[in-house]
This record gives sequence, C-alpha cells and structure tokens, in this order.
Amino acid sequence: MTFKKRVFTAAAAAVFAVSVLPFAAFADDEPAAFEKKAVTTYLYSMEKSEQLECLFSSSLPDVPYIDFEAYADRIYTEDFKTTANGDVYTIKGNDMTFVADTAKDTLTLEDFDRNFGENIVIVEEASVPDYARNTDDMIKGETKTAVLDLSKYGIDLVGEGGKLYLPLTTLSDLFSPTYLAAEYVGGNLYFLKTLMDSQDEDGYFDRTPIFQQTERSQAMADYTYNELCFLMDNIYGKPSRCVLSKSIAEKGFDKTLDTYSDKTRKAKKYLLSTSRAEFYMGVFILSDMMEDGGHTILLAGFGIDRFGENADFSDTPLMKAFGDVMDDDPDVVEVMEKLIMSPDAAETVKTARKAKLKGAKLIKQWKDDKAAFYVKGETAFFSFDQFEDGIVKDFKWSLDYAAQKGLKNFVIDLSANGGGASGVAHYINTIIANKKNKTNVYSSLMRSSMTGNIFEEDYMLDLNLDGKFDDADKNFCYDFNFAVLTTQASYSCGNIVPCIAQQDGILVLGETSGGGCCMLAKNYFADSENFTVSNMAIFLRKDLTDVDSGAKVVYDLTKKAADGSTDYSGLYDFDKLEECINEFYGVKPAESSSQPPESSSQPQSSQAAYDGPPLTGHTGAAASVAIILVGVAALAVIKKKQD
Repeated sequence: MTFKKRVFTAAAAAVFAVSVLPFAAFADDEPAAFEKKAVTTYLYSMEKSEQLECLFSSSLPDVPYIDFEAYADRIYTEDFKTTANGDVYTIKGNDMTFVADTAKDTLTLEDFDRNFGENIVIVEEASVPDYARNTDDMIKGETKTAVLDLSKYGIDLVGEGGKLYLPLTTLSDLFSPTYLAAEYVGGNLYFLKTLMDSQDEDGYFDRTPIFQQTERSQAMADYTYNELCFLMDNIYGKPSRCVLSKSIAEKGFDKTLDTYSDKTRKAKKYLLSTSRAEFYMGVFILSDMMEDGGHTILLAGFGIDRFGENADFSDTPLMKAFGDVMDDDPDVVEVMEKLIMSPDAAETVKTARKAKLKGAKLIKQWKDDKAAFYVKGETAFFSFDQFEDGIVKDFKWSLDYAAQKGLKNFVIDLSANGGGASGVAHYINTIIANKKNKTNVYSSLMRSSMTGNIFEEDYMLDLNLDGKFDDADKNFCYDFNFAVLTTQASYSCGNIVPCIAQQDGILVLGETSGGGCCMLAKNYFADSENFTVSNMAIFLRKDLTDVDSGAKVVYDLTKKAADGSTDYSGLYDFDKLEECINEFYGVKPAESSSQPPESSSQPQSSQAAYDGPPLTGHTGAAASVAIILVGVAALAVIKKKQD
C-alpha cells in the first residue's frame, strides 16, 4: 500500500452561523431539529486544528453528524467529491464510490475492499518497510458491492446543502480498517491514529471526561447499542474461534444476543441501560463470549486506557460506579475469576523455553530481548515474540551466520509470538520457500466479511536487503531444512506464517498454532471508550479456507503434566528437533556432520521503527490483559470502599 504524508494547516477560525434544520433524527421518528455549529477539530495533534461544521440532533446532542466528504478528506490524501440528486448522494474519491439514499437510509459501497488502505493520511513521518512494495491488488472473480441498510439500526442518513451527513461513530466504524478515526470528547473533535507506534494511540488529548459521567440518555444508549450491532453485522470478521460468530453470521448480532443464552440476554439488557456502569457490565460479560484469541477485546480501552501519566482511573466516578455494582452479579464475578485464574499460555511457553535453551549456545541477542539466535549441533534457532520491522534484518543476519557456519537446519521459533506487522510475515514466508519457488513476489489472499469479495495483494520483496528490487532477489535463498515451531500462543501473524509455510512444504512442529485470521482494528463506543475487534479482512489459504483453525503440526512435541497443564519443554530439545527435521525431509543422520560454531558475537541491537498500519492490516493480540486489568481496577475500588 502507498502511505503518504499529508499536513493539514489550520483553517481560518471563522465562526459559522448556527441554524436549525428540519431533518429526521431516526427513521421512525417525527422530524427533529438539527443544530448546525462549528466544532473545534484537532487533526492528529493538538498543534493542528480547524473549525468543522457539524449537525447535532436534539435527541442526540453528544453525537455530531459529520459531512461524509469532509471526514474522508481527513482520512485520505485524495480529495472526495459529493453530488446530490434528490434523496440520492454520490461520494467519489480514492477510486471508491459511495451511494447513499437518505429516504431509505441505505449506503452502497463500490471498490471499498480494494482501496480502503490506499493513500491514507499520515500526519508525521512514518517508517514504511523498505523491503516490501505492494505492487498489485486484484479482486478474484466478479466484484461484489456492499449494500448497508442503516435503517435496520435506526441510524439516519441526513442530506443538507448538497452534503451527506452521518453520525461520527458510524463513519469511524466504516473507516476503521484505515487505522484512522475520530472521537468527540469534551465538546471537541479529535482525529487520531489507532494501533500505531508513533504516538500513545489516543493519548494526545485529555480523555478524563469519558470517565466522569455515570449516566446517559436512553437515546444515547439505543444509538450506542445499534451502532455496535451495525459494526458486528457488517464489518466484524466473525472468526470461527468466537463462539457467537456463526450465529451472528446467520441471525445478526441483535438476534444472537436475544436467542443464544441467558448470558447474552443479560448482556443486551446491560448494554441498553442508561447507567454507564451497567453498560460496561454488559461489555464485560460479552467480552468473555466474544473472545477469539486476542483480536476482539471489547474492554481494551476501559481496561488499560492511559489518559494521563500514572493516572489512577479507579478513582474516577465511572470506575467507582462500576465497582459498586459489579460484585452483585455472579456472571461478572465468574468471568473475572476465570480470566484472573486462567494460565497465560505465552508466559508458560517462555518459562519453559528459558529453562531449556540454557543448553544451547546463544550467538546473539538483540536489544530489549526482541529476538535471540541460538545454535546447537547442526541446528540454528531464531526466536522472536513479535513481528516488527527490525526483525527482518535480525532474521537475515541469523540466516547468513548459519549459512557461513555450514549448518543444516534452521528453526523459526514462533512458540510465544502474538503477531504484529504482516510485512515481516510475508518476508519470512517468501525466504523459507524460495529454495523451491524462486520468486520475490508474495501473494496474499484475503476475503472481505462485508462483501464476500476475495482479493489478492501482491508484494515485491527485497529478499537480499540490498535496497533494490531486482532479479537477484528471485534466486536469493538459503539451503536449509526449515522448520517453524508453534504453540497455541502463536497468534495472528504467528499463526499465518506456519499456515502458509505448510502450503510450501515447510515442516511445522510443536503444538497446533492459535489462530487469528482477521485484521485487527480499533473502534469506539459512541459515548465512551475504545475497543479492538477482528475486522473485515480475513486471511486465507490457497484453498480459500481461512487460517483461524491454525496450522496443525506434523510432530506434537508437548506433553501433559500431572496437574493437567501442558509441558512445553519438549519443544526446545535440540536432539528431538533434529530427529523430526531429518525424518520429515528424509535426511539420514550420517549425512549430518558439521561442527557447532566456534564463537559467539556480542549482543547487538538492530533498528525497529515500523510506524504505520500493517501492510495487510494484520497485527497481533491487541490487549489480551485488558479484561484482567479492568477487573483488578474494579476490585481496587471495592477494596477502597471496604477500607
């Protein structure tokens, strides 16, 4: 994808005249008054601001309706244009077309799948990976459009003055795959970057107002719930590891909550409450049932929000109210106890790995323990727990070292890897298969949950990292017997790499990987906090099945301990690893005779500066501890009351 820098200059601080406009706030309501007023709008920084004209309905005074074109112009570098023909509004830009019918409250999207990631506004310099270029995007088969019926959710499309206006949260949800969004907090609009490393995500402005209010209107409760239904029905990726996904796909989110279980019915009741504390009780219960391994965390923001340095958000009115009511609901207590008591698979794996790898020779360890390279016998072992841009150089350094020393086997350890930037995954998958494939082009297959379109994204890779994309990359490969080591903690990109490696005949061993087939995105409740969700782009194998089932291992190296827990120590037994590799690739033990490396280098660091959306939108577990943290915070409130 192409990411460009766009600097917004502050608009003239003109004060727009306030007027009252007769439009319908909801499809079934009588026409309600809309107030037009200028809102101070910050553009990804407190240093860049302008006045943006918005509409406010009398029934939803805290939900700004924003001109679709104006919103899109602040997300993309390409200009959008709106044309109106009666009740029908057409917005075009960035090779996308949106057709809205304000009488029917429908929105038709054309070519959104193909282009939502192109020409995204980047408000500061970002380090886009220099080893990968997106060269082609292609829809496979007939292109399908998406027709979103917003009337089902009571969400109104408003036409005024030749412009189309939508509620802010609806627009933010629609464009959430861009990793840019906007929030309305304390009377101001804030455009912000989501899930990027270059800033403290939402932290450039004061978020304390979100935690001050404990009550809301029924109209706000209804809109917040309806908007969540819209998101889950149309944009949510519905990964199979979520127990509710199948029902959501068949019945819709609202009917799923009505029919699935007593817990979902209770969650819906809480979600529609005017008490914001009860709303979060509903979110808490639902978070347990929406769990998919680490992408969908409905309490992500509420649990770990950082609205001030060392802030104790447990002292805020909302958290105190939450603490007052949460200990009265047995379902909430049960969910919290389960989460707090559940073992962390990644930490269990890391503990076993640390103990077992003492017998191997540490050749190099990179700064902040982001990667380590070991050797024992004829086997090289490259271990890292997060896909970030700098890993590519570390990986190639390790490959070169192993090649120079004449090693035969190369193990890529993803046993505790929770995911990250997909460009790194594409590089690794291309390198390890290039002995056979002889190409520097990686084709990524994805399906849109919104349209059902299957699209292919081609990436050209600078495999030898010489700064050039040329024919030399096509034949660049290493003569190793590769193996990928996985566990249930191998998630998202940590799952995609072994799934794709299997297609290329690469050995996968350890324990079946943990899934994670969707891109990760951040969304926002209309009147409160952010959350993360498995978004619309779903990663596929060549046979067009998604990768949420994980990569099933050829050799299971785990054991069950006496207490029923999983013993992972066998994953790091180098003799066993060599035995499995030799058997899989048909290598006779007598053929292996190289000596271990003579010396190790001093630990060094390599630059890791990825700052921007992943190339295909795939990132790892966003906030797997969020629910535990909010539980701990609420327990702290209860303890303070008791003291």
